Amino acid sequence: MGTPLVLYPLAQKALRWALVATAIASPIISAEELSPAIELPKGHTGDSLLTRWKEPHYPSSAIKSGITGEVVVEFDVNMNGRLSNTKIVQAQPEGVFDEEVRSTLSEWTVIPYMATRCYTDFPRSRVHVSFRLANGLPTVSAGQPKPLTDPIAVSKAKKAIESPQKSDGEKPRLPLLKWKRTSEPRYPKFLQSREPMYGDVAAKITIAPDGKPENVEILFSSPHPAFGEAAKHELMSWEAETTTGEPLNERRTLCQPLRFRPAK
Repeated sequence: MGTPLVLYPLAQKALRWALVATAIASPIISAEELSPAIELPKGHTGDSLLTRWKEPHYPSSAIKSGITGEVVVEFDVNMNGRLSNTKIVQAQPEGVFDEEVRSTLSEWTVIPYMATRCYTDFPRSRVHVSFRLANGLPTVSAGQPKPLTDPIAVSKAKKAIESPQKSDGEKPRLPLLKWKRTSEPRYPKFLQSREPMYGDVAAKITIAPDGKPENVEILFSSPHPAFGEAAKHELMSWEAETTTGEPLNERRTLCQPLRFRPAK
């Protein structure tokens, strides 16, 4: 079963083996030329995170031979954080670690880049999985996902095609919104008896002129749809207002990320 992660970034847990082997250097071939990852902004949080995985097995034959290496996997992510269209794009050395990684991918969950900011064009991403030996002790670790496209640029391009800008001058800025009344969503009851897990949700909320939510659309709910359902039920009772005290006068749309934590 997948191991829930309590802290970000992804913990790199070392497996301790009694067998001692001598590590040898193994050249790593970069996969950057295959499909370059975009640069992530400094200090970004809550996006492009590997939140749950099953650690791949380090083959005993590779330990005995002192073999180290790396596997690069690319994938799409659905609205529940699950991987699809997975592909091993690089394995060094070939045929040693790739199948070990492939066998665990169904138990990974990922928060796609910009998902918690309500961008629904989840980018195809890449993760590097490293197999290392230090004084004969094997360690398997994974880096955080690197998006291959920028969902902000994709969204802007779509809007430009669907609604070409008209030269009517600059639109007046609308006053910022804040939450006047909130309540905490409840952790889904039927999940409490299962293996403890964190839940991540991104919701798009349409606010009526009176400040009350008119509609809540769940755009992302990982690793289970129940987290989105619990969030939607509670968000409908929230209430917004402008930061300046001005009336809303018109419908507004907000993006609200939420995180569910299992009881200790």
